[in-house]
This record gives sequence, C-alpha cells and structure tokens, in this order.
Amino acid sequence: MDSRDRERVLRYFQRLPEWPFVLAAVGLLLAAAGPGWEGRALGAAGLVAAACYSLRFLHTSPSDADFDALTGEDIAKVKDWALERTDLAPGETIRDPVVIVGPRFRHLGGAQFGFRRGTDGQARFTPLNVTIINFTEHQLVTYQCALDLITGKPLNERSEEFFYTDVVSVALRSDAFTYEVADLDPKILARVPKLADSAVNGRIQVAGAEVFSMSTAGGTSIEVVLNDPVLIEQLGGGRVESVPAGDAVQAVRRMLRDKKAGALPLRRPAT
Repeated sequence: MDSRDRERVLRYFQRLPEWPFVLAAVGLLLAAAGPGWEGRALGAAGLVAAACYSLRFLHTSPSDADFDALTGEDIAKVKDWALERTDLAPGETIRDPVVIVGPRFRHLGGAQFGFRRGTDGQARFTPLNVTIINFTEHQLVTYQCALDLITGKPLNERSEEFFYTDVVSVALRSDAFTYEVADLDPKILARVPKLADSAVNGRIQVAGAEVFSMSTAGGTSIEVVLNDPVLIEQLGGGRVESVPAGDAVQAVRRMLRDKKAGALPLRRPAT
C-alpha cells in the first residue's frame, strides 16, 4: 500500500466529525435570517464549506470491500515476512501456508486501535492478530504478529517450530476465560468506559469466545483468540468471521494425518 491507501485505512475507522454539522446549522440560520447580505453570504459560505468537507470525507472513506482488499494486500506481505523471519526459503515449504486472523485487544505495541461495524454487519479491527503456519517436510513453522493496518508494520513478532510427530491437538473451540481489565490497552478502555463497571474484582469474564489452539506432547502450544463477544458488543457489535480459522484447522489436521501415517511402519500380514 502507498501513503494514500494508508490514509484510506485510517479514514475507514474515523467518523465524520461534528463540526461540519454545527457549521451547517449556523450557516443555515445566517443564510435564512442573517443581518444584511453580508450575514446571508457568510451563512451560504458556511453551508458550502460544510458540504464540501463532508462530501470529501465520504468520498475518501473506503467501502467495506475496499478495506478488505487493502487488508488482503497487507496479509499477503505478512506471508512473505513469515518466511523471512523464520529463515525459510519458498522451496522448503510443501504446500501453501494457512492464515489465521483475529482482533488484537491487548498489548497493542503502540499501534492505534480502530474498530468499525461495516454495513454488512461484520466487525473490522486494527491491529490484527495474524498467525501464519508454514508446512515443511518435517515441521510446522508458525509466525505470529500484531499487524498494524494503519502503518503496515508487524509488531510483537514471534515464531515457533513444531515437529509433526509432537503435535497432539489442533482445535477450534468455544472457550470461556477471564482477563484483567488493566491488560487492555488504554485506547480501548477510553472507548468502552462501561467495561470496567462490569468487571468483578478487576477481571472480565468472557464466555463463548472462539479460540484456535495447537499443542504438543511436551506442553508447548499456540493460541489465537478469534473474538471477544463482551468487548465487541460494547464497541458496537458485529460478526467476526471464523471460517478461515476452521479451514486452517482442517488443513493442519490433514497434514498431520498424512505425515504421521507416513511415519508409521508398514504392518505385516497376519500369519
């Protein structure tokens, strides 16, 4: 994305400010009943200025589809970063990577937070939790980051490797968990001041959150929270798509079955 596209992403999360409406109201009063022609001319100029700004704001704000396309460009770049950060050459992977995306509410790494419920009812965010899983001959190689859509920068990067034979669980589950209100970024708390009122002893109880998880026999694991119904509802509500995460689970399971089946010795026929 170029700088203009970055501005469009930022504009997607911004609301039309109140001052054009105030200016239009004052301009309308002056134009209708202003003192002399100077007052009426000033009122007309105010109406024109408010209308021009509002039209320009709406014209430069991307649609839901435009925003999704711009987000897709950034996620495609994350796939390349994942290879670079984990020292993988494209030829070392044996199938296309899977991508898991979820909202990021905690530890934003300095990123500006944005939320909007689109006209299609889908909730959209920045930054995003992005997990890329690459498949090599013997391992799953994961890369995770907080993708700041406004700057295009990956933050809080992390990578891990999992041998196929060590993985014991891959799941997409509905889960309940709690977290400290203090863990939320102050930028988010400023938008949902009532959230703290619903906390019990400083902790928020979340029920029905979807979580992608993968764990090994040794106890290592990765988890990606795909939604937070409590916080999303207070931000304005909206649907969070989990279909790609479900596809990722199936893709990882198929690869694990293939790899583990290939690792098993051939059975001798019964005598």
